[in-house]
Amino acid sequence: MKKTVYCLEVDEVYFFPVAYPDELFYSIMARYNTMTGNNAAIHTVDDVFQTKTAVSTIEFPSRLNMLSLSMPSTIQLDVRSIIEKNTLLNFYCAFKSPEIKKEIIKRMLESDGKGVHIKLGLVSGGVSFHRYLRYCPSCYIDDMKKFGMPYFHREHQISGVFQCTRHKIITKDSNVLRNPPNRQIWKELKETSEVVAARSEVYSLQTMKHIEMYAEWAKYLLENPQSKSLDWIKKRYRIILFEKGYVRLNNYTKVAKFIEDLKEYFSDEYLRMMKSNESYNWVKDILVSGVKNPDVTRHLILLQFLNIHPKEFFAATLDLDKIDIRSYFQNAWDKNLVELIKMGKSQREICKILGTSRKTIILATERLGIAAEWKYNGGRRYERTYEETEEFIKKKKEMEKFWEKWHKENPDLSSHAIREKHDHIYSWLKKYDKEWMNERYIRKNNTSNDRVNWGRRDEKLYVEARNIVEAMKARGNKRITVGRVAAYLNIKGWVYKKKNKIPKTMDYLNKEVETVDEFHKRKLMHTYDKLKTITVVTYNSLFEASKINYRYKDKLREFGEKLINGNHFK
Repeated sequence: MKKTVYCLEVDEVYFFPVAYPDELFYSIMARYNTMTGNNAAIHTVDDVFQTKTAVSTIEFPSRLNMLSLSMPSTIQLDVRSIIEKNTLLNFYCAFKSPEIKKEIIKRMLESDGKGVHIKLGLVSGGVSFHRYLRYCPSCYIDDMKKFGMPYFHREHQISGVFQCTRHKIITKDSNVLRNPPNRQIWKELKETSEVVAARSEVYSLQTMKHIEMYAEWAKYLLENPQSKSLDWIKKRYRIILFEKGYVRLNNYTKVAKFIEDLKEYFSDEYLRMMKSNESYNWVKDILVSGVKNPDVTRHLILLQFLNIHPKEFFAATLDLDKIDIRSYFQNAWDKNLVELIKMGKSQREICKILGTSRKTIILATERLGIAAEWKYNGGRRYERTYEETEEFIKKKKEMEKFWEKWHKENPDLSSHAIREKHDHIYSWLKKYDKEWMNERYIRKNNTSNDRVNWGRRDEKLYVEARNIVEAMKARGNKRITVGRVAAYLNIKGWVYKKKNKIPKTMDYLNKEVETVDEFHKRKLMHTYDKLKTITVVTYNSLFEASKINYRYKDKLREFGEKLINGNHFK
C-alpha cells in the first residue's frame, strides 16, 4: 500500500510532528494531516493507523500501538508518553481505580477505543463537555510568536474549564466541533481574525473565583496522575465530612444539610455552567456508600466546597482500603473528648462542640477510664444548686438589666411585643426569676377601634392573588390550591374564618384551584417548553424532568405523547 507524505509516494511514514508543550493529540494529528498534503483525511487515517475506520477523538485517542508500528525504525515514538502528555487521560482517571486506568490505557493502545467513555461514566453522568474545542486568545498570540502557529492546548479542553491558568482569562470557542458529523477529520486552530473579535463573557466575582480555582485544580490533576480505589475515595470523603460535622459518630451522613450548604456556597451561575444544578443525586453517589462514582468534574466541585486541594485529598497517609471507618470515627472522637477534658471544658461545652448528649459524654469517660473533674455547668451533681452560684447571680442581674432597658427604649410596646425579639431572655427570667418577671410584665391593649374596610381589602387581595397565581403558573412547579396562595398572601386564617368578607378573592381562588391531574398536565407542558429548545424530547425524559411521582407515569402517558407530537392544549 502506498503512503502519501508531502505529495510523494513512499512505502513508509517517514516523520511525525514533535508535540508542542501541552498540545492535544488531536492538534498533533491536525498538523500531521496538513504537512502530508493528503487530499482526504481518510488517507491520513490509513497512513497512521493502518485502517480506514479509525476516527478522530478529543479525550482518548486509540490504536496508538498502530501509530508506533507505522513508523520506521529510525523514528522512536513513545506512545505511552503521548498518552501521558498529550491526552486527557490523567484528568478523567484521577478518581478511578488503578485497574480501571490500566484498562483504559490498554484500550487506547490496542483497540478502537470503544466503550472508554462508558467505562469512565462520562456518557450518562451529565458531564459538561465543551461543544467546541476552546483556545486562549493570549496563548494563541504567544504560540504564533514562539512556534509560528497556534495549536489546541490540553488544559483548555477539560470539561468544566473556562479559564486559562497561565493568562487568567476566559477561554473562547473555536470553530472546531468536538463531535463533528465527519469524525475522520482533524482541523487546526487558525482563527487569527476571530481572536481579536472574540466576545468576552462576563461572570460575577464569586463565579470567577470558582472558575479560576477549578481550572488550577484540573491542571494539577492533568499533570499529577492520581489513582485510588472507590472504597479509598469514599472513606476519604467520610473522614473529611466527619471532621466538618456532616457525618455522625454512627456513620450517618447529613446529606440534606450538605446539599443545602453546597447550594448556598456556590452561585447558581457557576452550578449551571458546570451542569450540576438540576439534580444533586451525584452528591449522594459520592458521599453515601455504594458502587456509583460520578465523573471528576463533580469531585472537584465537592472539593471546592470543602476547600480541600486535590493534592491534600490524595496525600492521606492512612491505608484507607483496610481501616474500619466506624472504628476510625470512634478513635478520633475519643481523642477529641480527651483533649476537651484536658482543656477544662464543662460537660455542656463539650456536648455542644461534639454535637452529642451529656449521657454519651459520661458513658464515654467511664469506658475510657477518665476521672474527669468537670467545670461547673449548672447541673445538680454538686452540693450547691445553680441558683447559689456566683455565675447565676451575675447572670440574673444582667438579664433583669436587659429586660428593663428594652422597656425603657420602647415605652409604647407591651412585654409580649418585646418577647418576640428577645424570647430567650424572657424564658430564662420566667424560669429562674418568675416573681420578678410577673411584676414587670407589661400588658397593653394595642387593638385599634378603627373599622376595617373589607371591600377595599378584598380588592387589594384579589390583585395580589392574581399576581401570585400567574407567577405559580409561570414557574410550573407548585400546585395551585387555596391554602398555598393564602400562605403566600399571609391570610391563611382569613380564607377559613373570614372568607365571606373577601368574596371576590375567594371566587377567583376557587376558580383557579387545580386538581392533581390538572397540575401534572400543566407541569408536563411547562417542562416540555424548556426541554424542546435544547434536546430531543421523549416521554420518559419529559416525565423524569417533570419530577412527578412515578405512580402517575402510565396515567399521563397519552397526554405527554400528544404534547410531544405537536398537539396543543389549553
